[in-house]
Amino acid sequence: MDCPVCECKLEGTSEEELTSAVREHFCEEHGMERPRGIESTSPMTYGQAQPVGGLKTGGKATVSGENIREPVEQMGTAWKDATTEKVRCPSCMEMLEGCDCEELSARLDRHMTESHGSEGFMQKAREKVRGR
Repeated sequence: MDCPVCECKLEGTSEEELTSAVREHFCEEHGMERPRGIESTSPMTYGQAQPVGGLKTGGKATVSGENIREPVEQMGTAWKDATTEKVRCPSCMEMLEGCDCEELSARLDRHMTESHGSEGFMQKAREKVRGR
């Protein structure tokens, strides 16, 4: 997924790993105060983000198996969980969801602007990006 401030690519293989990467990025790159009890993890690496765990890749949904024609309603929440990318806000830890990395990036961007846009770290981060 993309950082909503500087558009760096952030990645993780699970919701927890992606949340940690986003939080670490905001602390290291955008001056967000690290939540109490959470120390720095590993050095940040940037590159092409990979899907977290959904079935959507390259803009196409892929589904296979015996029950391919089974109605989505009968699959329950397993289908939704398998096709939803998730990350927690690095500041308030609210869970955000999207059907792919692009939608998840857009939702994090909207959340950070609406919920945290007036906080000092967001204002400084946007000023820093504008100054480049």
